[in-house]
Amino acid sequence: MTFEVNGYDVSKHQGEINWPVFSTFGDFYIIRAGSIDNVTGQCYEDYQFKNNTQRGLPYGKPMGTYWYFRPQFSGILQADFYCKLIEKYIFKPGFNYGFKIEPSCDAEEDAELSANQVLSSIWVFNNRINVNLGVINMIYTSPGFWDDAHVTTWAHEHPLWNAQWPGTNAQKPVIPKDWSKHKKQARFWQWKVGNNGQELGFGIGSKGVCMDRFMGTRAEFDALYGTSPIPDPTPDPIDPPSVEHRLTVLEREVVKLGGDLTPE
Repeated sequence: MTFEVNGYDVSKHQGEINWPVFSTFGDFYIIRAGSIDNVTGQCYEDYQFKNNTQRGLPYGKPMGTYWYFRPQFSGILQADFYCKLIEKYIFKPGFNYGFKIEPSCDAEEDAELSANQVLSSIWVFNNRINVNLGVINMIYTSPGFWDDAHVTTWAHEHPLWNAQWPGTNAQKPVIPKDWSKHKKQARFWQWKVGNNGQELGFGIGSKGVCMDRFMGTRAEFDALYGTSPIPDPTPDPIDPPSVEHRLTVLEREVVKLGGDLTPE
């Protein structure tokens, strides 16, 4: 399979990003908005979120965000904080740019809770996003985490951002059962992570960055995220004004200025 659309997800771990350089390497970007402290229970903004948002969005590549979710804390508290961070940047018709890719719940921790407790907490978070923003968010997870005990009747309704790293030559990810049993494929595939050295010189402040693929064609990506520019309509040809018309306009202007075109 040929992957036509490739991108990156970034966070504070990439440090200061040189967006004029980095924006030339990907077709899309997903940036970390924040999380909640696992000791204090205080929500916080990723300290590179504002920089990545304000510097990355103007380059016009589709962008999205994710929230690193901790299920031991209130899903409502986390969702409300997340939504406040991103709501003013959500793409709106008539604006040149904004977050076009759905917000995402990064679900990869169980915090020693039971599977049912984890799923209930994730559901509350996701439902609150829908209430606040009116969108169905993506779920970022891996088959190793989700398939252990997390089985639902609702997860497949969310687009899947699948974290599965089988190697550089892999052509197809393993899909968590909640999606595969409903014959759903991943929307995005995080297929490579870590300090692999290939990202040096990409304009990022770290030695590595996570690499993602859109699981479809470029035409499908463009249809979802509006990346194809809409050409301006071609105007009807306008005939040049006649000599008589130009003389009439000139006469009116002269009269306005106090002149007199009456022959002597």
